[in-house]
Amino acid sequence: MGANLGKDSDQNKTIYEKFLDQTINSNQIVVFSKTNCPFCTKAKSLLNTLNLSYNSIELDRNSECPESNCQPLISSLINQTRLRTVPQIFINGQFIGGFIDLEYLSKDQEKLRKILSKEK
Repeated sequence: MGANLGKDSDQNKTIYEKFLDQTINSNQIVVFSKTNCPFCTKAKSLLNTLNLSYNSIELDRNSECPESNCQPLISSLINQTRLRTVPQIFINGQFIGGFIDLEYLSKDQEKLRKILSKEK
């Protein structure tokens, strides 16, 4: 019965959950993306236009995922964000959403600055 106690402790996390946490928390901006996704391309282009550097994890390139297998990483990402679509964008550890959310945020420079300046 008590099997779920401490589920969020680091020792009980899978390598994929640990990879997500480490990637999200060690980069100011992370874009989980797929190479053939037009909205992912738009999101990365917008970040470039805003002169914001980011780390992009291409979920259709197994070489970028733990144990060269992205499917469990995708499942962990879905569990965390409750979304099945890409891009999934994190700024300072905060999930902001996809391209439309980023585009909306980019039009509110004050809010964007606040999110960018937050401590993790």
